[in-house]
Amino acid sequence: MGLLNIGSTALTAAYRQINVVSHNIANVNTPGFHRQEGIQNSLDGSMTGAGFFGRGVEITTVRRSYDQFVEREVALNQSSSAADTARSQQLARLDKLFADRETGVGAGLDNFRAGLTDLVNRPFDASARLVAYRSADSLARSIRDADNQLRELGYQTDTRIAGSAGRLNDLLNRLSTLNNEIALQSGSGQPPNDLMDQRDFLVTEVNKSIRANAYINPDNTVSLFASGGQALVVTGSVAKFTTRADPMDPTKQQLVMSTLGAAVPVDGGSLGGGELAGLLEFRDSDLAAAKASLGQMAAALATKFNELQRRGVDANGASGASSQNMFTITPPVVTSATDNTGTGSLNVVMADGSAVQASDYSISRQSAGWLVTRTSDNSSTLYTSLPQTIDGLTISQAGGSANIGDRFLVRSGSMMASGFSMSLSSSSKIASGYGLMPQFGSTNQGDVALQAFTHDASAANSAAPVSITFTSPTTYNITGTGTGNLTGQTYTPGTPLQFNGWSLSLKGNPAAGDTLRLDPTAAATTDNRNARAMLEAVDGNIAGGRSLTDRFSELIADVGSRASIASVSANMSQQAFNDAKTVRDNISGVNLDEEAARLMQYQQAYQAAAKLLQTAQTLFDTILQTAG
Repeated sequence: MGLLNIGSTALTAAYRQINVVSHNIANVNTPGFHRQEGIQNSLDGSMTGAGFFGRGVEITTVRRSYDQFVEREVALNQSSSAADTARSQQLARLDKLFADRETGVGAGLDNFRAGLTDLVNRPFDASARLVAYRSADSLARSIRDADNQLRELGYQTDTRIAGSAGRLNDLLNRLSTLNNEIALQSGSGQPPNDLMDQRDFLVTEVNKSIRANAYINPDNTVSLFASGGQALVVTGSVAKFTTRADPMDPTKQQLVMSTLGAAVPVDGGSLGGGELAGLLEFRDSDLAAAKASLGQMAAALATKFNELQRRGVDANGASGASSQNMFTITPPVVTSATDNTGTGSLNVVMADGSAVQASDYSISRQSAGWLVTRTSDNSSTLYTSLPQTIDGLTISQAGGSANIGDRFLVRSGSMMASGFSMSLSSSSKIASGYGLMPQFGSTNQGDVALQAFTHDASAANSAAPVSITFTSPTTYNITGTGTGNLTGQTYTPGTPLQFNGWSLSLKGNPAAGDTLRLDPTAAATTDNRNARAMLEAVDGNIAGGRSLTDRFSELIADVGSRASIASVSANMSQQAFNDAKTVRDNISGVNLDEEAARLMQYQQAYQAAAKLLQTAQTLFDTILQTAG
């Protein structure tokens, strides 16, 4: 019976090894599959007077080719790659939005400059005035369209975040269900290898969405934790990710993780990695910066050109009053957090558009006052009271009483480009000229000349004629409505004379009796002085100490550099992920050549065992015949 037993165990072992090898070959392309190996041990020998005689072989278990440290490296590199790739893809779309020089804001600025140049050269020409009008309208439309595209990109990003959160919930639930199956089957004392492969595959898939740390329990189940330590899958508890309107900013979605009875808002930094982290970082950092920069440009452009429009007179000689602003801009707004406990509210108005920064502001009520944080750089200042003027914005209390901890969001840069539009009803309304014209007396004997002149047609008595008479090279008298009819005033070359909303500076030395009159402009259609001021403003430092062109160039450079760095990071993290997968595949992957060699080996072993059984049967038959 010993020979029969040895043969039968050998046959069984070879057959089971063939099954293991066949299973490996069948799953060569199965994601997450680890090569399996049947572990053979010889059976203990039987004691005889002639020594121990072997009793054959047995398969003690089927073992996976598995290295938990390599698996962890693959999962972590997966999360880094997914985060960098998601952010890089969105930044590439953002970069493409601003990179087109043929259309968009850059082309709008160039056309606006060209239109104003034509108006300066030909203020009397209705067609030149129309070109300037249409170029201003085109610029406003390009800024508004760019803002709309940024908002659409933000909406699409929110949609991707919600979709990724839904897929993550499905993975976590599947992992929890799989844990139950693994625990049940592990009770047999043998590891359920295929279920454990599925377990590790799901852990890697979870890391596509967020960075997750896996801990293998003694019963082969897995406990999964977020990078911040929050439980994702622990025993029967499964975390759930949802999106809701952000309590501070209703225009975007907030990601919330519910785990162990607590709902915790999460941002890209707290997730540590994965697609969700990359999308959140893009939306809250990259996209927010672009929207705020565009809003800063819109605020500066509208403020400066509305000011110039009010100062001048149009083609009909009418003053560019406040009702004839060139551009309309969406004003900044304050939103109160939905979870505030107090009744307080805040108000914000734009005090100086040229000082507006490319940022929004979060404000929280503190026991010592109001903590104002610029969201673009997280710089904070504590003010003991309101109102305060901060970066061109005047923030004040509107009513009610705010409790300590109440929060508010001032949406400034992110809002101002959204409704940017041209306000003038026709090209003739462009205030291209000044309401007064300085004229020196024809009989003047000195060499006094005009150095600079500006005029605000909206000021009181702005159109009143004024006469200046020099009583000596260093003194003058001035007469006219609003001047006070002053006498014996000291003349200093270069020192401005300012009355009725106008300011002029003179150079040179007058002679006694020389005169200078300021009379209403006779032919407003031929006056280009305010149009020249508008043209100079296009390239002037009107946006936080920089020109509009410089600000837009900085925006393009910022988006481009972010996109470039993100692309490099995505390539590097993808390479690191590929390298980690290569190491894992070298350990756990199925090599068809090796499996084919093993298949032949075990096939030959099976045939030899069968021959052994045949020999045992022959010997047994011989014994029976001899005994019979």
